[in-house]
Amino acid sequence: MDKPHEKVYPSTDNFTCFYEAIPRASIKWYKDDIEFLPDNTTVKFENMKQVLLFIKPNYTTHEGKYSCRVENRLGSVSKTATLRFASKPPGNNTPIHIAVGILLVLLIAIIIPLIYKIKRERQMKKILKQAGLANFEKGAVECINPNLGIDDQAQLLPYDKKLWEIPREKIKLGKQLGAGAFGVVMEAMIEHYDNNADLKVAVKMMKRNADDIYFIALLSELKIMVHLGKHLNVVNLIGACTKHIIQRELYVIVEFCQFGNLRNYILHHRENFINQIDPGTDRIDYTIGAEVLSRPFPVVSDDSQTGPPNGIDDDKTNSIYVTETAAPISPDRDRGKKPVKNNISLPLRQKSDCKVKPICTKDLLTWAFQVSRGMEYLASRRVLHGDLASRNILLATNNIVKICDFGLAKRMYRNDDYKKKGRGPLPIKWMSIESMRDNVFSTQSDVWSFGIVVWEFFSLARTPYPGMAADERILQKLKEGYRMDQPTYATKEIYSLMLNCWEAEPFNRPTFQILSDRIGIMLEESVTKFYIDLNNPYQVINKEKIQSGLNDYLQMVSPPNFRTPSSPNQPHRTPNTAQYDCNPRQHRPLFSSSVQ
Repeated sequence: MDKPHEKVYPSTDNFTCFYEAIPRASIKWYKDDIEFLPDNTTVKFENMKQVLLFIKPNYTTHEGKYSCRVENRLGSVSKTATLRFASKPPGNNTPIHIAVGILLVLLIAIIIPLIYKIKRERQMKKILKQAGLANFEKGAVECINPNLGIDDQAQLLPYDKKLWEIPREKIKLGKQLGAGAFGVVMEAMIEHYDNNADLKVAVKMMKRNADDIYFIALLSELKIMVHLGKHLNVVNLIGACTKHIIQRELYVIVEFCQFGNLRNYILHHRENFINQIDPGTDRIDYTIGAEVLSRPFPVVSDDSQTGPPNGIDDDKTNSIYVTETAAPISPDRDRGKKPVKNNISLPLRQKSDCKVKPICTKDLLTWAFQVSRGMEYLASRRVLHGDLASRNILLATNNIVKICDFGLAKRMYRNDDYKKKGRGPLPIKWMSIESMRDNVFSTQSDVWSFGIVVWEFFSLARTPYPGMAADERILQKLKEGYRMDQPTYATKEIYSLMLNCWEAEPFNRPTFQILSDRIGIMLEESVTKFYIDLNNPYQVINKEKIQSGLNDYLQMVSPPNFRTPSSPNQPHRTPNTAQYDCNPRQHRPLFSSSVQ
């Protein structure tokens, strides 16, 4: 027999046992001193030798000490050899290598999405940087230009998470209230919001496929609402969820309203309208229909519909904020108890039961009065609306109306992509001459839009400029002096107010303060006092906020008057960080020069 030896097998190999014995002998194989009975695929018999053949060596099972023992009746003899592997034989699928393969697959599955995520976050950071929102919370107040309006630099305002941030886990989304081309508004509940009581709210967010311009616009809208303060006739901010802002997830949380926008509400009640204008005197007689209006009406719950679902206009992301509140909470009311999330307090929740009555002339005038007061407040806070229309005015309990979607629309109209891709038409029929012609927005252009809103009210929600297409031909007719006729349910005095709002020269139009005074005179004194008194708690909150030492950044910018300069030649202070571009945006006209 061969001498004992040690072999290293990198591939297929064998052990051979040579023997010669008289009388005839038998051969046995041992592995690690234990008799080894190889299967018929690994043993080969030849003349005077036997081969232990390793067809596919496996180092986990075949490594070890092998012995060949030859025996006959005269005795036995054996030899030993050791088998070990220097490396894995080719094609040997051991459990360790399978595990390594699986691990590599898992790593690839993790790394590819991670690379995509990192790339997307870098892209989003770049977008935020270009929009001046890279430092979303801190802002850049040192870069605020006093010669510009707030809509051109809202991104410079800070966002205080301690005051406004609401944890995502406390927000329980419900049914969809409405959707526009780029945004969605959901009904929601904030759990354990105030003294462990839940608060019903509306949550506005962007669709996942929305362009970045709309996301940036929503961010700017949030910044303006944070610093606006509170008013009875303005949709008030409850809070926001900005934890995943880099992933384009932003929740803007506002008050909830059960009756939706006024346009749809008026349309729904048009058939039951009570005209209180005395045809003989052309004056409003509040005794007309008093008997019907004084009757009890069935109570409507939160879930009932008084028109299209929550008054949503399918062409707009607007007009879907809602509210069921009427009076604010004092932030110090429960000092020493469980703290309220926002120390700039929020309005009290009221019972949702309210009686649905037929609308009448008094209602139309009451709504116009409240809208003028809400717009007066926005103007005093140096905030433009830019898209004032009945679809963006919401109805709450106690016949309270609230203005929504301010400070957003102008960013859309100035963007060429919006004009090309937007599925909803530009609100040409609500825009002033200078807004259509020169893309210039101001408090005076908001006054023009207010006149259109009053026309909507007293025509019972007819579309302005009936029979005319919403294109540049309207601009041409307005420049030639055309104005809409007196609506059916308005007095000459009310129509005169509309015509004053539609003066071609912006500074010939009345202010919102003058408008609210003029409309207030047409109403009963008890009615005006009722809504003024309801707003008093909001005024107290705003005063306390200023007295607490919080900076009023909105007063650092120019009032949104028609003559306020907005030119790229205006000097700017250099911000501390390079990610902010304080240069004002170029204004482009909505129509070509051939229309001007």
